[in-house]
Amino acid sequence: MISLDVTADFFSMLIFTAYLVHAIDDNGVKVENSLYYEAALRQHHVVCDMFLYAKGGHAFSIENRTCNVQWVEDCIEWIKKDGWKK
Repeated sequence: MISLDVTADFFSMLIFTAYLVHAIDDNGVKVENSLYYEAALRQHHVVCDMFLYAKGGHAFSIENRTCNVQWVEDCIEWIKKDGWKK
């Protein structure tokens, strides 16, 4: 059985940085899950950033056709600013 609790042991397993993407109207996975995960990452001093869409539903992949701004561009900028290395 997989635990749903985010524990300190989880963070010791090579999680150095994280970039999260979620659509608020996702009916498959509640956006709160990503918000809790982001909070847990920050609590454990893991460098992270989150990109939220108002619309997009579940599994929009690289391109969210409901919006002109795409998360990939923001993620690339985050990587260029060394967000992923910290």
